[in-house]
Order: sequence, then C-alpha cells, then structure tokens
Amino acid sequence: QWAAEMRERERREEELREQEKRLKVMQNIEDQITEYVAKNQIEFAPGKSEILPAGKIVVKKIAELLKAVPTDRVEIGGHTNCLAETTKEALRTNMQVSDDSKCPHPFSGGDAEGRRMSE
Repeated sequence: QWAAEMRERERREEELREQEKRLKVMQNIEDQITEYVAKNQIEFAPGKSEILPAGKIVVKKIAELLKAVPTDRVEIGGHTNCLAETTKEALRTNMQVSDDSKCPHPFSGGDAEGRRMSE
C-alpha cells in the first residue's frame, strides 16, 4: 500500500509540474499578445465591423501566437473605438457595431460555436 501511495503522490506532483509549465507558457503568450496589440491595434472601418487590411495582419499574428496555447479554449474580448462620439447617431452606430453578431470574423464577440460571449 505504501508503494501505491508513493506512486499516486508522484503522479500528482508530475501533474502539478505540467500544469505549472502550461500556465507559464500561457502567461508568456498573453504577454506577447498584449505587447503586440499595444503597438499594433486592430482597426476597423468606421461604423462597421470590417477589419481594415492592416488589422488583418495583426489578427494573423495573434492567431499564430495562439497556436502555441496548450488548451482547447481561448476567450477573446475587445471594445469599441476610443474616439469621442458626440452625436446620438454616432454613438448608436458605435453600439450597434459593438453588438454585431453577424460579423464574419472569429473575433466578433462569439465563441467557437458562434455563441455570444458576455463580459
């Protein structure tokens, strides 16, 4: 029985070491993405959910970084532009674009199954 307990303890310790490695990898990737996006924002056409060409390059780079994430689930969030929208119509349009569930891009506020994600 003592030997079985030792094997179980070793198995759990190895599992914890592997989990710690995965967390370090994920934190490193998150840091890389945060730094990259801070320097290279994903820009959209004004009043639309269409990503501009320069933004598509940023999305591709993020996708490449995400391939190294040791998990099968990733949650991505964002926000509308930071431009001061002063008119009621501009504000309404900005809110509509933010809530656009028909956006064809994978970063449009839904998960892999197309479900809307909450904050």
